[in-house]
Order: sequence, then structure tokens, then C-alpha cells
Amino acid sequence: MNFPDVLSPSTVNSQNPYFKENVAVWEDLKQLASGRFPHPSLWLQKRVGEEPELYLNRVKRFTYNPVYVQCLAALKKGVNKGTLKISGSSIQPESLLLLCSEVAVSLANLGSCWVSYTSDGTPYLLDPGFITDWEGDGDNLLWVKTQSIKRSALSPFLDAVSVDTYHFWADGYYATYVKGTDGVHRLQSAVPIPVIPFVRIEAPSEQWLGRVTFTKLKQLINIESAVSEAASNLYIQRTVENTKPLPDDDLSETYTNARPDALYTSNAYVYSGKFSFSEATGSSVSVNMALISTIEAQIYGLFGLEAKSSTNSVESGLSKRYDLKEYGDMLASYGRHIVRGLSGILSKFEGYEVEVTGLDTFELDSLGSMLELEPFVASASERLTEAYLRAWYDKLGATLSPDVKVSRDSGL
Repeated sequence: MNFPDVLSPSTVNSQNPYFKENVAVWEDLKQLASGRFPHPSLWLQKRVGEEPELYLNRVKRFTYNPVYVQCLAALKKGVNKGTLKISGSSIQPESLLLLCSEVAVSLANLGSCWVSYTSDGTPYLLDPGFITDWEGDGDNLLWVKTQSIKRSALSPFLDAVSVDTYHFWADGYYATYVKGTDGVHRLQSAVPIPVIPFVRIEAPSEQWLGRVTFTKLKQLINIESAVSEAASNLYIQRTVENTKPLPDDDLSETYTNARPDALYTSNAYVYSGKFSFSEATGSSVSVNMALISTIEAQIYGLFGLEAKSSTNSVESGLSKRYDLKEYGDMLASYGRHIVRGLSGILSKFEGYEVEVTGLDTFELDSLGSMLELEPFVASASERLTEAYLRAWYDKLGATLSPDVKVSRDSGL
């Protein structure tokens, strides 16, 4: 890629097809992952025929179910329990585990990310939208382009203005283009660099859980809104007209003519005259809560976090081990992408091959490790304090059957 003195409009406005397709989705998924919604009306669908006042009232009572936030937090915590090995680099694996967990969350939520490194070679995470256009894939990039808008002033006596800047990494150079007052982007500087300091990490489409669960999460928001609305109407008396049913052959009257003294509420037209009273039963709340539980279970299942319970301690222990294996397999699937990306970015900084391995096993199955350790604890019981033995067997009992509490006086 050559660096001309002036950028053409096509180069300024170019975007990678992947970026162009997903940039809007990324912004929505960031809100879902943080639980912060600056414009709730964009998430709550207006119902057919819903009055503006009622819709605005629902928007004011906007609620968000944090199940997706919890799943992402569990993913981050799970990757932190993995092991990482690095050969060919002085960077310690322990310092990279937090980065690995952040990369895993980005892959699950946004489907991809970029990784770069500091002056001392420490890798760090970049948002997938940081680079707007590029050619190549993974750590085999031919060139990349980023855009930034900075506020600057020519002197302390002038107001700051926005400076539109484009950055290119290609052909052994880092080039910067700045937009002038005439609207043209001109080359400001070109600095030699050894390599393009970025690696792109992308998860397969089926592992981009944010996109997979997106429609479910929007559905969950609207159902939560319905629950809030129904709950606010519980046990509030509503006045409704006490009308008499018309004979089957009487077609002279209709219910389409609204009276001039009608007052519209969320669930009835209220008229002057004779009235009776009715109360909401709350059945819509129970129905919607069942729907919420179903959607929550589906989202947990996608993250390998589906909970299974059993009153039998043996079945409960086996079920827990199965759940942990499914969760561990899901973590390892992200681990394969992460270690490949780390190998690429560390090799770029070091200038030679760096091998990263691990993130395929995680300290999740405490039951299995405790059962393997139990014979050793039993054989050493004479040298262990009674308090330690009680605490250890209490923990084993709780792991076998989380719903059953082991009594301190059980003799264990």
C-alpha cells in the first residue's frame, strides 16, 4: 500500500465488509453486556394501537434482566481458572490470564476483537470497532486503517476544534493523515515500524453468543416490561361500565361509538353513569414469569451453565460433574482462539516464534478433585485436627449435594 500526499474520498470512506455489517450490532450488544441503556425507547416495542401516554409510562418503568451480564461474568471468571503456558517470551502467564478472560468475553459478546501490545511487549485488548478497514486475516495483515477525532486548539486563546485523523499501518510504516480546513486529508507523517502491531481474533458464528441470544434478550426486555406493567396494576380497582348483553338479533347498537365523556385507561374505557368494580387477578404476571424462566434457561444453556438439581446426592454429584464438563468444553473452545491470538501478538513483538499453550483445562470440578483427595485425608486423619476434618467433610458433603446441609453434629 502506497502513501500518497492526499487521500482519495474512496479511501477515507472505505470500511471492511465485516465492520460495516456488524458495527451497529456491536453498539447494541455493549449495552446488553453493561446493563446501561441511554435510550430505553429503542428497546421497548410500541404495541399496536397503544396510546403515546401509556407507551411513555412503560418506558419510564424500563427494567432489565441481568441474566446475560451474569453469564458473561461467569465466562470471565471461568477462563481466569485456566492454566496458560508461554515459551519464547519473558512475559509471565499469570499476568495474561486477566487479558485472556477479557478476550473471551469480547469473543462471546461481540464475536471478535483486536489485540495489540505496549512498548514493553505487554498485550492488551482493543474493541472490534477500533479498526475500521483492513486486508488480511488473523496475524497475517497486509494493512489496517483506524479513524480518530481529537479536540485540539492552535493556541490557548482559540477554541478547540475537532481534528479528523486517519492512521494506516502498512509497508513498514505508520502513516497519519489529518483533515484540513479545506476538507482534504493530507499526509502528516510516516514513521517506520518493524511489523503491523495488531492481531485479529474472531470466533466462529456459532460461538458468537451475543448475536445468537440477541433476539432472546430483546424479547426478555419486552416481557419484563409487561411484568412491571401488570404488577403495577395488581389490586388496583378499575371502574368499568356495567353493560347488559344485547339480544342476538339486535344490530342497531354497536360498541364502536365512543362517548364524549370517555376516559381511557390501560385496560378499560371508563364512562359516567352506572359502574361496577373489578380487580386484576395477576395471571399475566405468572404467565410472563414462566416465559422469563424459559428464556433464562435457554441463555444459560448456550453458555454451558444450565443448572440441574436432584434430591439424590449421587445423582446430584454426577449431574454437577456433567454440567461442569459442558461448561469446561465451552471455555476451552474460546481458549483455542485466545492462545492462537496471543502466540501471534507476542511473536510480533519478540520478532521470533512464541508458543502459547493451555486454556484447555480449568479448575472447575471441585467434586472430582475432592474425591481423589479423600483417601489421603482419611489416611492422615490421625495427624489432622478435628476442626479441619469436620470442615473438609462438610465441604465434600456440600459439593456432593449442594441442597443438603451437613450437620456439625453428624459425626463426620
